[in-house]
Amino acid sequence: MVMAIDKKLRDDSLWKEVFEVAQYMYGKLLELENFPDEKWTVEGKLRTAAFDALYFLANAISSGDDSTSSVIFDWNNARKSLFAVQTAYIFAGKQGFLELEPERVVQIDRLLKEYVSRIDAVRKENIRRDKADKEAWLEKHRLWQEMQT
Repeated sequence: MVMAIDKKLRDDSLWKEVFEVAQYMYGKLLELENFPDEKWTVEGKLRTAAFDALYFLANAISSGDDSTSSVIFDWNNARKSLFAVQTAYIFAGKQGFLELEPERVVQIDRLLKEYVSRIDAVRKENIRRDKADKEAWLEKHRLWQEMQT
């Protein structure tokens, strides 16, 4: 089972792209060497956000077709972490701590839209499953009522 999840994770195009963004952000940390007063805070925030974005995305993807609220929680954490990456990156760029590449900001915007579409898909699946479960329960309840009369 673990092998199937690992393969699925590495094959997922969203994971591949977020993995590349996280690697890119880690590489950008070297530019902060020229700002020792800001290095600790900015570097820590950018590193943590990049790692968390990848970590929570891996949790969400590896959950497979599980449509529980924990999957939505993981997707939302991944989304929030990627927002944090974007925020820290833009802030550091605007402060002149590192060179800002606008195409990276656009890339992250596009990735965030993909996160939202996947979150919506899980929510829709939850609604569909809840409805199917409720209909099955109502049918059993109706049969039970008929047997009682």
